[in-house]
Amino acid sequence: MDRMTIACVAVAIAGCGGGGGGGGGGGGGSNFPTAPTLLDADQRQVACPDVAVEKGGQLNQAGQSFFEQLVVPADAEIILYSKNAGFDGYCYLLDSQGLPLASADTGGEGSNCRLQASVRAGTYYARIRDYQNTQTGSFLLGSQCLGPFRDATDPTLGLGDPDPDPTTGDLAVVLTWVYNSEGSPEREGPDIDIWVTNPAGETITTSERSITGDLALGPDSFGGFINADDRGGWGEGDGRGPEIAIWPDGSLANLATSSRFSFGVTYFEGAANADFVIQVYKEGTVVSTFQGSLIQEAPDTRAIVGDVTYP
Repeated sequence: MDRMTIACVAVAIAGCGGGGGGGGGGGGGSNFPTAPTLLDADQRQVACPDVAVEKGGQLNQAGQSFFEQLVVPADAEIILYSKNAGFDGYCYLLDSQGLPLASADTGGEGSNCRLQASVRAGTYYARIRDYQNTQTGSFLLGSQCLGPFRDATDPTLGLGDPDPDPTTGDLAVVLTWVYNSEGSPEREGPDIDIWVTNPAGETITTSERSITGDLALGPDSFGGFINADDRGGWGEGDGRGPEIAIWPDGSLANLATSSRFSFGVTYFEGAANADFVIQVYKEGTVVSTFQGSLIQEAPDTRAIVGDVTYP
């Protein structure tokens, strides 16, 4: 897993016969085993937006899968992910008949998987297995609704689906940057990465060369996540951002007074210097703006830009 990947961004499930409930009508067969092993007998009612819900399980034999039933009451952006997997995690999003709609074997920290998709209201299943169907081990399977569905044909969509509105969360840290295009052989410019460390010491970041224990794009234990990794000329995006770390409305309601979040940037890869701007939003209002520069000669250096307390 050379680079961190968000699989199946903007998978518009518009052709699934009215959402997950009609997806099995295409005659493509079922993705369910004879007796699917459910993590929990209860359906997971997915509110939007909500904090991440994680359920633990154990693969006890090669080729085993676990499933979780998800009921999505309205069109939504959702993510599925694994954490602490003792194997090479492979995540699926299935319709109500077990037909695969999206899958990913990368995107999370280390050998964990993460996928993001746009879905219509309906019933779905999350599935997790070992990529090679040979390993066993324990795992956490997480799911979260990020917000309302956005059609992939929306001309304002841009990089990252969803592209969350920083004015709608408890806290948001937004990174954008510009670069000297004449000094770059790639039209889209360099890959600059954001990182934010929460009061519990957890770090979410778009940098693939992260420190052991980082949570990649998230979510963290408070439900915070980053919308996308803009890799410029070295991958998806135009090399300018925005990369948005956001904690949805209500996710920080139980946080202790004056809890501190620190944040900064990393020059990941590129061939031009970059000037960056970080704006911090608290409950929809910009409370601080930071400006700085990163040079090509100092890649992979995690620069501390500032911090903010919440509430």
